[in-house]
Formats: sequence, C-alpha cells, structure tokens
Amino acid sequence: MRQQIAASRVKISTLEDWHFWFAGRRNLVLSLIERFIKISNLQTLDVGCGTGSLVEKLRELGAKAFGVDLSVIYMISKGHRNLSEAKAEALPFADNNFELVTVCDVLEHLDDVSAIREIYRVMKPTGRAIITVPAHMWLWSYRDEVAQHLRRYSVQELKTKLEDAGLKIVHLQFYQSLLLPAFIFSRLIAKLFKRTTDHEEKISPLTNYVLKLLNALELKLSNYIILPWGSSIVVIAEKQLPH
Repeated sequence: MRQQIAASRVKISTLEDWHFWFAGRRNLVLSLIERFIKISNLQTLDVGCGTGSLVEKLRELGAKAFGVDLSVIYMISKGHRNLSEAKAEALPFADNNFELVTVCDVLEHLDDVSAIREIYRVMKPTGRAIITVPAHMWLWSYRDEVAQHLRRYSVQELKTKLEDAGLKIVHLQFYQSLLLPAFIFSRLIAKLFKRTTDHEEKISPLTNYVLKLLNALELKLSNYIILPWGSSIVVIAEKQLPH
C-alpha cells in the first residue's frame, strides 16, 4: 500500500510542476498566509503533505514546517525533512504544538470528524488552520470516484463540522470561481458520453496556460471581493479554547 501511494506521489509531483489546478491551489494558500498570518518562525504542519511542495514553500517563508502523510518515501528520496507517516485521524504530535496547520483537499478522503478533532488537538491556542475541500455534491462525478472522495462539501456542512470541533471560522471563500462554468461543462460532457478517463489531467499547454492566467486573475480579485461560487471552498479557522 505504501509503495502504491509513493508511486502516486511521483505522478502528482509531475502534475504539480505545471498543472493549473495544483498551481492555483498552492498560490491561493500562500496568498492567504501572506494576507492573514505572520508565518516567520511559526511552527507549522501540513496534513496530507503529498509531495512535500507546500512544506518546502512554508520553509522558504521562514516557518518551522513539518509534514505528515500516509507515505513519505517519495518525499524523503527528494531530500525533504521533518516528515512523519500517519493518518490524519491519528496525528503523531503533542497537544497544542502548531501555530498553523494546512489541510489541502484531505478531509473528503477520510473520517473528517475524527481528523478535524486531531487538527484541533495539535493546534496551539488561537492557532490557525487553512483548509481546502471540494464544494457541492451536485458536482459529484467520476473524478471524485477516481480520487476516492467520500464527499463534496456545502458551506454549512463544513462550518458545522469545524465549529463542533471548537474551531471558529475567520475567513471563508470559494475558489476556482472563474473556472466553475468550464468545470460544470466538463462534468456534463463526461456524464453524457460516459467518459471515465482523466482528460482534465491531459490538457494542452496552451489551455493550461490560459487557465493559469484565469486563476491568477481570480487570486487578485479575491483581495477585494468574495466571489459567491466556486468548485472548492477554503477556510481559515482559529482554535477556540473551551469555556
């Protein structure tokens, strides 16, 4: 199983180098950190760190960054440090340990209630988490099945689960907003023609370039307005101490 996960990390690493979706999500998270969090010297944890690219970016910004994933073989082979193998539902860290926790497209794969409780546990008082999830069950498609998703989220479901664990939402927005019409069209075409191939990963360089530009434009717009739609949700949540 670990070897299979490691092999998938090699594939994802290649995609992360160029694909508009991965680049857009990474830039979004880094933009939110720049806007809302003074990260220098902060103890940070990336849950479901994948190829370790975000962990390295956090270190470049001056954070004391750690990563945890089901398999870290690939990351270690690339020279990444401070990595642990574990499930998000059972993090191998002490209570009240991290000032920032990032959780990018992880919760939809697992027992999210248990994982959110663990995220809360390892966060320092008033520490913050940046969490991204896929939005809207009506967008469910074969892509979710291939990715082994268990759910897509409504805003209310995500809010309720975070607040029930003791996390307060301090910022919430949709993203991949400008690309939502294309996203819906792609899903409709796939259902109509019963396509089960990952055609969204096999886009032309020109299309990928244009989509990257649209994501960059959305990122600039999000500094001024909150768009009311998108294929994903991102939140910044703060740990609240029990009364």
